[in-house]
Amino acid sequence: MKENHTIDVPFLYDWVRSASRLHMNVRLHTKRKPLKAETFYYYALADGKKTIYTDADQIKEFTNKGILDPKDVSYIRLFINGVLQPPNIYEVKKEC
Repeated sequence: MKENHTIDVPFLYDWVRSASRLHMNVRLHTKRKPLKAETFYYYALADGKKTIYTDADQIKEFTNKGILDPKDVSYIRLFINGVLQPPNIYEVKKEC
């Protein structure tokens, strides 16, 4: 499969504006391999008033991993009552 790419780059030399065009053919060879991942869940019961949850709030019957440190994971999603929450309304941090 041959793909053509064009890159237009404006330059400014001594108050003179010009553009250069570079033509190149690039072959992209990628081998797609599935990524290995592990999924961990944290379950806790809400009372409608509490806004901070720790490992102590976890329901041990479902899982026992606790809240993972965000620095050690690549992706965190928070669901409340089955609804995905936007990341700007919550914060996950490691207990001190």
